[in-house]
Amino acid sequence: MVEPKINLPEKTNYGLTAAARRDLPLGFGMALAQNEPAMKKFESLSESEKAAFVEKTHSVNSKSEMQKLVDSLTHGLVF
Repeated sequence: MVEPKINLPEKTNYGLTAAARRDLPLGFGMALAQNEPAMKKFESLSESEKAAFVEKTHSVNSKSEMQKLVDSLTHGLVF
């Protein structure tokens, strides 16, 4: 399943460069925006950790799977 990409406003940068923000899957950006602790954790990751996490989003097939993946950031299950 290929998700549309989202252009996030400059104010919400998730600790990413503008080019990296353009490549965020829409569902991931939305799920992250709804979970502030996960957003803060994602922002604190290194660039390579962020890239690896975003890569995992490409295998997600549903909204609930995406939410679980984003939630895993705050439960220490991903890295």
